[in-house]
Amino acid sequence: MAIAFVLIQQLRELESDNIVARTVYSEVPPKVEYSFTDYGRNLEPVLHALCDWGEAHLSRNNRHKDGSVSPTTATDF
Repeated sequence: MAIAFVLIQQLRELESDNIVARTVYSEVPPKVEYSFTDYGRNLEPVLHALCDWGEAHLSRNNRHKDGSVSPTTATDF
């Protein structure tokens, strides 16, 4: 549950900084969506560069000393 709290806290900070917009739907079960604001979309190039770096970093870390490569799985994160 602590992870969910941290995520909610981060999303609230991004919302208060006008980076993301929060849309609440009155449904059961409750539904909330987050989207980038126009201001938040300015971060797109930075986020793409960070994603590219992360993918390259994962590939590098999956190489063993013998030269073999481990497949990336969700548990690697």
